[in-house]
Amino acid sequence: MSKVKINITIDENLLNDVDDYCDKNYLNRSALISTSLIQVINQQKIIDSLRDASIAIKKASEVGHIDDDTRKTLEEFQALSRLMAPIK
Repeated sequence: MSKVKINITIDENLLNDVDDYCDKNYLNRSALISTSLIQVINQQKIIDSLRDASIAIKKASEVGHIDDDTRKTLEEFQALSRLMAPIK
């Protein structure tokens, strides 16, 4: 995966906080920003997956069986759940 240089504009106080955090945690700005963006995006994926799983469960309860699309949705949710909280 190639890296791309970008320019962003942020509040000066936030930049100071970023720099302080980076100094304390031996990171550079790019690493902190990349990690933070990954976390935000993954949180949204979890929220979307929870919503989809809820809809799939409701659908299965209404029709009395699990069709292929519902099964796929639940399997995707299960896979994501294992990434977030591995089963021992």
